[in-house]
Amino acid sequence: PAGRGAWLPWLITAGVVAVLVGAVFYPRLRDGEAVTVGAGGAPMAGVPTPGAGAPSAADLANMDPREAADRLYNRVMQAFSAGDTAQVTMFLPMALSAHQQIDSLDNDARFHLATLHLVAANLPAARAQADTLLAGNPNHLLGLGLAAEVATVQGDSAQARSFYQRYLDAYAAESTRPLPEYQEHSGSLEAQRERARTALGP
Repeated sequence: PAGRGAWLPWLITAGVVAVLVGAVFYPRLRDGEAVTVGAGGAPMAGVPTPGAGAPSAADLANMDPREAADRLYNRVMQAFSAGDTAQVTMFLPMALSAHQQIDSLDNDARFHLATLHLVAANLPAARAQADTLLAGNPNHLLGLGLAAEVATVQGDSAQARSFYQRYLDAYAAESTRPLPEYQEHSGSLEAQRERARTALGP
């Protein structure tokens, strides 16, 4: 049917985005601690479970915009990593709105916003945030990783390979910089390096 055909490209894009985000960008979760995943994808002891920590309306009302944005980002990514589409659908618009209310996005918040856009399969918006990170630092690892993933989903393999190569070239020096966003997302940096190596081959 025509309706099914119209949905097919979107479903393919959303599926590819889900694989990439789940593999690379979800390891982080609350209080600055990356989620550690055990055998079979189960969260290990000491890690908040996907159903934990859902912020209530009252909680959010008492938070400043950045704290609320962080809580909602964590909630979306916990639900996403668990495959809980109902919770993602509920909290994703709230998380996007909360980030838009922050007066000035730092690099960590900008990475959060880009990742949320990836979860929403809004590739132009995710790429715009990546470009802003790279405008401030052409070797910014999170920006390069985001740009590479967007290009991959868009099917631009040449551009994806270019960003992956830049990522690997910059990694040794850049990953040692004491940037808050690198410290918060060290797991994502490692995962992205492995994706870059796999994409470029031997």
